Amino acid sequence: MTPGGNDVNRNKWERLEPGDVVLMFRDGEAFVSARITHKTHNQPLADELWSRNDEGDTWEYLYFLDEVTPRSIPNAEVNQMLGYHPCARVQGFNVLDEEKSAVLL
Repeated sequence: MTPGGNDVNRNKWERLEPGDVVLMFRDGEAFVSARITHKTHNQPLADELWSRNDEGDTWEYLYFLDEVTPRSIPNAEVNQMLGYHPCARVQGFNVLDEEKSAVLL
């Protein structure tokens, strides 16, 4: 991921640990889960792989995944479990606290 304004994404990335579970969302559902195996901050690798976005940032905060598993969990179901507004959409990169993570898992 890019550092984000005021390093917001970097700060979230620093909270990631090997063994953490990741859910990826698109089209109103979690479509895959995976487990983090490693993470690294590597700007040269990100430049080589993806270049830069319009703001001049690259996706230099990397994390690597294993145990990638297809899922089909509707966004509304996730919202209900986590106590979010029923129409809330998952956007961007977020790290849940321990309590919400336990409920979702």
